[in-house]
Parts: sequence; structure tokens; C-alpha cells
Amino acid sequence: MGGYGSGRWHGHIPAPTVEDSQVLTLTGFKSRIVEVLTDGGGFHMGQITWSWRGEVRHTIGYRITRYDPGAAIWLDYNLITSATGEKKSFDYPIRLSSEPRHFGGQEFYFHCPTCNRRCAKLYRAPMRDYFTCRQCARVTYTSSQESHKYDRMGMLLGVNIQRMDRLFKADQRLRDARSKRSRDRAVAAAKRWGLV
Repeated sequence: MGGYGSGRWHGHIPAPTVEDSQVLTLTGFKSRIVEVLTDGGGFHMGQITWSWRGEVRHTIGYRITRYDPGAAIWLDYNLITSATGEKKSFDYPIRLSSEPRHFGGQEFYFHCPTCNRRCAKLYRAPMRDYFTCRQCARVTYTSSQESHKYDRMGMLLGVNIQRMDRLFKADQRLRDARSKRSRDRAVAAAKRWGLV
């Protein structure tokens, strides 16, 4: 126990991040959703593209239709598996719901196809097939993966990071108090000598 490689993070493969995933938001769809809902049975079609450094990486077709009790966005796309080169086609609905805003209008939300959770964004993580909520896609933020990056180094050096932080803050408070005292002394001396 406690030997080399026995630590929790040795050989750990981090979860995919939000930054590595394709993100689907309702920002550009709101006016089109309202058109479909007020049109009485109409639909709207279009394409979503993801680019990187000016090069189009992914394209997804969509259509917005009425769907009881509101609307749905149907996603239509193809994926090629990297292991086998097999082409997979996907065409599935994502239910949309709305909630009235305080100052008028409506706010629209996706419902995750896996867990039916209401969310503002859907993610398709690398090596995953469907757009789902962040919890179902099992993606995390890069900042949360890097938050304890130096803890192990501190443990190896015998330093408790939290204790060092408390000592630094206490030292800073002491310096501030000292500078305030010396400032007060200088002002008092200036008043005694009639300079102020």
C-alpha cells in the first residue's frame, strides 16, 4: 500500500470537456420556433455548421416542427466511426418547451433525449453519437479538471496548499495593518509638527 502508482489519478483518463464537444444552443432558433408555432402546422429547415480555423468540421441538418404540446427540432446527421470507417445516420427529435419571461416573450429550452431534463444547451461529446445534456454526455469543464493540478506536487514537497493559502492571507492582513499603523503615525507626526 502507498507505493509508486497507487495514487488515485495515476493512469486516469480525464472525462471529455465541454470545450471539446459540439454545443447546440437555441440562440439562433428562437424566431424560427415562434414562426412555426404561430404558423399553424408549418416547419422550418436549415443547417448548422461547426468550423475550426476557417475550415468546416461538421454539418448537421435540422427541421423545426410542431410537436405536442409545443415544438421539436429534428436533427439529421451522419457520423463515420473512426475505428471501422462505418457510416451511421441519425434522425431524431429533441422536444422543446417554453416558459414566459417576466417582461414579455418566451424562453425556449431543449429536453434531453436521454433523461428528459430541461436545458439550454445540448452537447455531443467526442466518440458519442447523440446530443444530450451535460450530465448525460458526461462532459466536464476544463477548469474543473485543472483545479487541483498542483495538489500532488504540494503533497510531495510536504506542503499543505490550504495551510499555505491561510498563512499567506494572514501575512497579507498583518502587512496591511502595519502599513495602516505606520501611515497613522506619519499623519500624527505631521500634525504635531504643523505640516498638515
